[in-house]
This record gives sequence, C-alpha cells and structure tokens, in this order.
Amino acid sequence: MVPWRATFVYGEPRCELRYIFWDMLRRLRRGWDGPWICCGDFNEVLYQDEHYGSRDRSDAQMELFRDCLDACNLVDLGFSGPKFTWSNRQDAQCNVRVRLDRAVPNDSFSSIFEGCNVENIITTSSDHYALLISLTAVSPHFERTPVKQGFRYEAMWKRAEDYASVVEAAWQPNSTGPNPLQATWANLNQMAGSLKDWSCISFGSVRRQIKKLEGKLRELRNSGINASVIAEEREVERQLCELFEREEVMARQRSRVEWLREGDRNTAFFHAKASARKKTNCISSLIRANGSMRRTRSTSASAPTPAASSTRPTCPTSPTSTASSPRRSACAPPLLLPHEAAADCKLHGYDVAAGTILLVNAHVINRDPATWGPAPEEFRPERFEHGAAEGKLMISFGMGRRKCPGESLAIRTMGLVLGTLILCFDWTRVGEEDVDMAATSGTVMLKAVPLEALCTPRPCLHALLHHI
Repeated sequence: MVPWRATFVYGEPRCELRYIFWDMLRRLRRGWDGPWICCGDFNEVLYQDEHYGSRDRSDAQMELFRDCLDACNLVDLGFSGPKFTWSNRQDAQCNVRVRLDRAVPNDSFSSIFEGCNVENIITTSSDHYALLISLTAVSPHFERTPVKQGFRYEAMWKRAEDYASVVEAAWQPNSTGPNPLQATWANLNQMAGSLKDWSCISFGSVRRQIKKLEGKLRELRNSGINASVIAEEREVERQLCELFEREEVMARQRSRVEWLREGDRNTAFFHAKASARKKTNCISSLIRANGSMRRTRSTSASAPTPAASSTRPTCPTSPTSTASSPRRSACAPPLLLPHEAAADCKLHGYDVAAGTILLVNAHVINRDPATWGPAPEEFRPERFEHGAAEGKLMISFGMGRRKCPGESLAIRTMGLVLGTLILCFDWTRVGEEDVDMAATSGTVMLKAVPLEALCTPRPCLHALLHHI
C-alpha cells in the first residue's frame, strides 16, 4: 500500500490574517510529494455561488484561496447532499449560508482512491455540516429478510411520555394460574407483548424516524428562506435532538455501558478497572548494567536495587489526580461562553426572561468551599483520589452541548505529559522563593509571573537524548 497523508484544517477566521493559513498549506505541500488529501473548514469559498447572504464575498480572498489550491496541486472533490455546510441560523432577513467545509485531494491521491467521494451530513446542534469522506465507491445495499426476534426491553422507552400508562395498563394483577408464580409469569408475558406492540405502533423505529426527519431537514435547508421555513426547521431540529438522545440510550444498552457512562471520569469504577490492568501492565524482568537479566517473580529480592530505585521514582498520587487539581483551581478561562435563554425560564428561583445573556463563572464554581472543602485554592491532589470527586461539578472545559469536544483527549494528554516530565527529569527551582501563583485578568487567566524551573534528565534518558 502506498503511504498517503490526510490533513484536517480549520482556516483562519480573520480575513487580514488568512494569508498565513495559505502559506502554511504551501509549506506542507513542499514537505510532502506523495498522495495527500486536505479537508475541513477552510473559512473561505472558491466562487461567489457558494455564498448565500445579503453581502458578497471578497473577490480578492477567493482568488487567494484558488491560488493556494493551484500551488498545492489540490482539486475540490465536490459533494453530495446539501450545498451549504455552514449557517448562522438567524431569521430569514439575516440568514447567511456558506459552503466552508470541503475536501481537496491532489492527483496522486485521486489516482489511488478513484471512487473517493464526499457527502455533507446534516447536523442539529452544530452550525456546520459534517463531512463523510468515503475512500471507495459506495456499494449497493441489498435488502435483508427481517428476522423475528424475541422480547427485548429498550431503556429508551422510558423517554416516551406514555410509557408509564402503557405499563400500568398492561400489568393485570388479577391474572390467575395454578400458583402465584405462574400468574406472575403470565403477567410478564402479557407485559412483553403489550410493550412490543406499543413500540411498533406508537414508539416506532428510531433509526427510521431519524432518517425520515433528516430527509425533511435537508429539503427545508435547500428550500427558500422565510419565517415559516425557519420555524419548521427549528421544530425538526428539536425532534431530531430527542431522537438522537434515544439512539444514544440504545447504543449504551447494546455496548459497554459502564465505559460510556463512567470510563472517562475519575470514579471508583475507573480506579477499579485501572487496578485490574496492573495484572498485565507489570514489569516481568529487569536487565542489569552487566547485561544479566533479573526476573521479578522468581528471583527478586525483598527490596529493589539502588539502580532500579533511582530510575523509577514514586508519586504519592496518581497522574490523573495530579493533573486534575490545577485544572480545577486554576482553570484557563474564568468565564464560559455566554449562554442566551431561548425562552422564559426559572433558574435557581430567579425568573430569567427570553434573550437574557447568562455568564457562568467557572473560576468561582471550581473554588467553592462548600464543594471542595477548606482552602479550595490550595494544590491538594488527594481531593481526586479513590473517587472522592465523583459527582462534584468541575467545568474547566465547559458544560452541556457547548462543552469542549476534545476534553477526554486533553485530560489524557495532560496526564501523559505530566507523568513523562515527572518520571524522566529531576526538577529544581531557580531561586528559593515560593512560586507566585497570581494570575492576570482577562478572558484567559495566565500566570502573572512565568514559572521558571531547571530540569535535569535522569540517567535512563541519557542514551535516548544522545541519539536525538
């Protein structure tokens, strides 16, 4: 297989700085001559017909985009589905729709994947469409003969409004039988049959409904823009959000439920799984300086050798807890993105009118003494040990639908980097004074006085750094 490269981009949103983004693509092109595909949000269009709104796009900016693609030997792959991939989701008078997202391969990539195609997938909670890039041509679908299955309880049924009434009507406590056990068995069979019939008639197939509503939403977004179309589009989006929630409940029920719910949290369940992995993630042998091997299970002594002790320092807390503590007490953004109330509502006893802008002070919430105990501003990783922080609100990466989608990756990366720095280097302070933890004011809280420290690589790293 010929090696190829894929680059996922987010274009510079400011027009005056967009030339930097085009220059970066040219540098990537000079560093790689093989098959290449570049895809993502370029924040620019190729031609004027890819923009719908009251104002036209800048011809100079579009020309720079076309020049960059020509210099990189990249060609627009086209699309199927809706044309515009971004919308400001405003009313008809102010609505703007643009094709910002695309995939552009070079000739070498297109010759390898001749059937490569792009489909714009509609979304409900995001203002961008998703790009589905298929490297091979789509094969025809063959119909399958449906297989009759037995009763299977669906957790998503509980989200239906008439679920409780259906269960109450189906359960008949006066069913008779030779003994109470058989009467209960008859009631359960009657309940299963009623729920199956209700699911087929009233609840329906979630995936079929999603496919139907997505088709309707696609038609609405391709039609003319007026007040009635915008209102109907928002109603279809609301119904799709509910169906997506039901679909997620189905996925959890059919897969590893515990990992979907708790695997990325610092809970007792996560620690139990981590402890179980110690049985396989262990050191089976050590090689001495003279080349001989020492096996821990058969010939190990009661205490480690000095060489082994000097190369494997011990940490009083886990890397996850060590990384979580500063993320709580010194979160970078003190205020989350503003939220606007879509309708009149009540929040903690306060009446909030529609259109009100709500600012969430994450800095104060993450330092609340009622939640985190005394001295919440101090660095105490033990607050997160053994599931002690389970159920406590920490919103350093946002919350709700506007939460950072890369939170799980960021937390893992922080633990990996922090653990590498601690285990591979010896650290000392430049001076004897305490580290100044004062922060600046603004949308991002940076340290007022930059941290300075001296690092010395441990002996185990000398050989590796020498080759680098």
